Amino acid sequence: MDRLLEGELPVMELAQTFQMTLPAVSQHLKVLREAGLVSERRLGRQRLYRLEATPLREVADWLTHYEKFWPARLKKLGEHLDKNP
Repeated sequence: MDRLLEGELPVMELAQTFQMTLPAVSQHLKVLREAGLVSERRLGRQRLYRLEATPLREVADWLTHYEKFWPARLKKLGEHLDKNP
């Protein structure tokens, strides 16, 4: 998804940065597409993928509600880890 921040990329270009097969990259893109996190368009024989950030904003908004609980919990975790090395 980070690679798509700057705009559309063809699947072949996306696949070059990963140590996995093209079918494996395509499978990951399919999952992201089904989740609404990327979109695909065809240009001739190429498939171009684009980030769809709107669902991520919804997740960020939902997480904001829980952020107030994190500092206290992390402090307790740190105290526990300090006592139990």
